[in-house]
Amino acid sequence: MIREAMNARDSAHRVHGLDGAWTDRDWPAWTSEEVDDLLREYDGVGRVVEITAVSPRPFSAAASVRAREASVFVKRHSHAVRQAAWLAEEHRFAEWLAARTPLVMAPLQTRNGQTAVERAEWVCEVFSIAPGRDLYAQAMSWTPYLCMQHARAAGIALGQLHIAAREFAAPARSMAPLVTSFSLIPATHATAAFRAYLAARPVLAEWLSARNAEADFARWFVPHHDRMQRQGLLTAGQALQPLWTQNDWHGSNLMWSGESVDARVTAVIDFGLADRTCAAHDVATALERSIVDWLSLSGRVQANLEQASALLAGYEEEVRLTTHERRAIAAMLPVVHCEFALSETEYFLSVLRDEARAQVAWQEYFVGHCQWFETAEGRQMMDWMQAWAEGDR
Repeated sequence: MIREAMNARDSAHRVHGLDGAWTDRDWPAWTSEEVDDLLREYDGVGRVVEITAVSPRPFSAAASVRAREASVFVKRHSHAVRQAAWLAEEHRFAEWLAARTPLVMAPLQTRNGQTAVERAEWVCEVFSIAPGRDLYAQAMSWTPYLCMQHARAAGIALGQLHIAAREFAAPARSMAPLVTSFSLIPATHATAAFRAYLAARPVLAEWLSARNAEADFARWFVPHHDRMQRQGLLTAGQALQPLWTQNDWHGSNLMWSGESVDARVTAVIDFGLADRTCAAHDVATALERSIVDWLSLSGRVQANLEQASALLAGYEEEVRLTTHERRAIAAMLPVVHCEFALSETEYFLSVLRDEARAQVAWQEYFVGHCQWFETAEGRQMMDWMQAWAEGDR
């Protein structure tokens, strides 16, 4: 039942591609010498013994390392993707959470008190190894949980994280590639917000203008936004109460107590997409990331409504949702991916200069996921979500 982690030697040059297949990595894998040099900045870790596992995530280079005094997880980013000040925003959130819940590990500090370490064109971070089993190490974001019980456990942990995040009062993070910002859904005027988003990202704006993207935005995003406005779901209030959230909730960002179906979540990892959004947005993201089997090998994308029910029930064991919040989650679901899809498109254009993958991110992710919600399977999920929102599930 459990997917085992790849051997570090076999996986060093392969990562998850956009279609779920293995592909060559964009960023060089860690070497033992490079890790050893970095870890000299830290007390209580020691010299490298071996790199035990290499992460298949594509947007950075990450690895688990056994050193003489401790085992750690190291992560390296290009300056084009993360700068030390941007990482510090994530780290302050992780430190806040770590002080309030055992589910989160704070980043390690160097002898000089840094959590983001500059190395030439890179910036690096180091964490203690999170407790538990990495059951979903090879799972893509858009694949379901292994069982209904895991979905429920994930929902419980999400509720616990939201409770721990309350009163973290930092402003929204700086504009950077690959973040889940929150400007389009709560906007008073969706099209104006879309134009402002693009104006701040000229490379993305120029590329999309040649593809008549505003017409796609008007077709696929605006009707959902306007419907939320008419229903009063975008007005100030509890449903959109600002909250710093993880924004990438799926099985492979969680550690587990064991391999059984009744395993609980022991840790939450990877706050790279964290930002100031709201709880409803984060719950909708958790559904979008792992309840819809976007990468189905059968070619027929379906939602696992049993797992959706389990995740939402688990969440409400910790955080009781109001009807207003439930309606907001259901209404956001078809478009909750849109802002990150734009950020990912910009990443491929501005950082990697790869128009082919930018086209996939725009057409298959931004547009394609919106389109799915108008298929028979998508409408079935939305009917289910509406019934759940009104308390009929």
